[in-house]
Amino acid sequence: MSQTLNYRGTRARQISLVFAASLVMIKVLHFQHAAWIGFAVMMIYVGFDPGTTIHRAIHRFWGSLLALLLSFVLIYLIKIHATWIFIIIPIIIFFAFFSVGKYYAYPTIFTVTMTALGLAYYTPDNYFVDEFLYDYMRCTVTALGICVVFEYFIFKKNNLSHLFYIELQETLIHQLSELIRLVTQQSMSSSQFLKLSVACNMKILELENFIHTNQHNYRRQTPYFHDYEPFHSQVIWVYQCSRQLYVMRPSPSQELIQQAQKALEQLTTMQQTLLSLAKGSPRGTKT
Repeated sequence: MSQTLNYRGTRARQISLVFAASLVMIKVLHFQHAAWIGFAVMMIYVGFDPGTTIHRAIHRFWGSLLALLLSFVLIYLIKIHATWIFIIIPIIIFFAFFSVGKYYAYPTIFTVTMTALGLAYYTPDNYFVDEFLYDYMRCTVTALGICVVFEYFIFKKNNLSHLFYIELQETLIHQLSELIRLVTQQSMSSSQFLKLSVACNMKILELENFIHTNQHNYRRQTPYFHDYEPFHSQVIWVYQCSRQLYVMRPSPSQELIQQAQKALEQLTTMQQTLLSLAKGSPRGTKT
């Protein structure tokens, strides 16, 4: 299992290569604020498969450009009325906080805006904001180019998303098995059940987010992802079943317990089938 699912190490090496290329570009271009290329890459580069990574990178790229436009306006408003900073900054922080986890462009807009406002605030009076924003835009465009070149032309054959999916399946099956085991015990710790239930719910949300974001995967129609909906539906059913059994205590329904255990066996079969496919792939990381 550990050898097959060593996708994190593979992805770490890929990311290191991308940032090494960013350092090379900084040295080659060598314009003022060129070091922001690395920061821009860090802002827009994310994902396990080429399709999803490029899709997110493009959205974060547009988010960064919109942030620069917003920063340009806000900086000059603050220069006109310095006290407006006490109104603008809390508003930006508010939107930055509540946009975390939203669609890719939104958190990028407010994060980059906060960065630009902070730099403009702590710089001397002879600092040219227009020049800085122009340099940042050049860095962002260069960063997008680096991400697209590596993901589309170099890493395209390495699709790691199915390995992440296998690991997510395995974690969910283990957590659901523990939940069913807890509710069938004579003496059960309610706090332990509730803690594990929350953790399992978080993993279910992670699975749903994975299913949503992976729609841009170039290889989504491969056998690795054919069990999306059946697996998700079965997971939801077992999770709800565990909560029903918890409410029924101390006399849970034996029939419901048997149904839950049977559903867990079906989930394990789905996961083992997908794992067999992954082991059959070259090097365990290609589709």
